[in-house]
Amino acid sequence: MAPFETFFYVWPRNFFIAFWVEVLIAQPIARMAMKKLHESQSKKLANA
Repeated sequence: MAPFETFFYVWPRNFFIAFWVEVLIAQPIARMAMKKLHESQSKKLANA
């Protein structure tokens, strides 16, 4: 029952931690990976 009792107390902190992790770490890595994937797919199509 504790998670429900403390939800409104802790959610802002959890939200902002998750937000900044997403903005500063996860999204740049995902963008780089997708860019490399699309580049390799374009090269394969050009060489085919």
